[in-house]
Amino acid sequence: MVKGDKCRDVASRNDISWTQVVTWNPELGQACEYIDNFASRGYILCASNPGGSWVHPFPEDEVDMPSPKTTAIHPTPTVEFETFEAMPSPTRVDLLPNLGVLNPLAKGTRKDCANYAEAPIELNATLTYDCEDVAAIYDVSLDDLKEWNPDLAITAGIDSECELQGGYRYCVSPDERRWPDMTEYCVRETVAEPGWSCADYAFWFGVNVTHLNEWNPDIGTECENFHTGYTFCTGVKHFRPAGQVSSCTRWVIANATEADTSPCDQFVNNIKIPQARFVAWNPSVGSDCSGVVKNYDYCVAIPSWSPPA
Repeated sequence: MVKGDKCRDVASRNDISWTQVVTWNPELGQACEYIDNFASRGYILCASNPGGSWVHPFPEDEVDMPSPKTTAIHPTPTVEFETFEAMPSPTRVDLLPNLGVLNPLAKGTRKDCANYAEAPIELNATLTYDCEDVAAIYDVSLDDLKEWNPDLAITAGIDSECELQGGYRYCVSPDERRWPDMTEYCVRETVAEPGWSCADYAFWFGVNVTHLNEWNPDIGTECENFHTGYTFCTGVKHFRPAGQVSSCTRWVIANATEADTSPCDQFVNNIKIPQARFVAWNPSVGSDCSGVVKNYDYCVAIPSWSPPA
């Protein structure tokens, strides 16, 4: 899948229907509304019946049944059966949880948690089920993780003593862990899932790292303090960027960032404020107005000057 692909494109290239694309890939959403997030990152989609059509694993061992006759015939079996003393060791197929599917809680898991996790969980480009890894990812203690999910102490793991089981949800945070000092102008808060870098997180929600740091102070200009498992602000309205003139008496929200010639036109044409004055009072926009951000508030008046509009 490449950037710009829609579900109809995937269906056409693979000779399947649009309905099959969204059914076999529930993370795309029921109306294929999330495909842009996946297409822009080159994700691979399922384009055939999950599991495939059944094929006999040993066709040469199939028994040829005789034609029906009036007299019963009991053919001698041609397949030799092997005996075994023990069942084979269990193996695990690592499949990331489907975004569009809500799996049941593990047995005994708390039902009042703010955040739940499903295995496998990505850690440093690898997938893990291990309880210690999960506790570290969500910055909680192993004892707390076991207390919130008592089944972890009962059900044995495959590779380690304590593991999360695929297909179930586990409590990883009873209380919402909000990033401290989040801006008061936040209108969208989202959890940073395991395996995401700060850049991945910002990209997924359509923001850049600079704005993420403005709305979530102390995250760091390079996102050095970013930590998964926390809730961050990923959308604002009426946010006032730093550096505005301190004597401002009136603000106007930016409704767009792409005007005909300059994002500043929405203020110059509608508010009747000279661009030079607007830039001087709002230095974050830059001399060419390329720094105007949608849903930010910008100063358009001071005590000694008000726009005619």
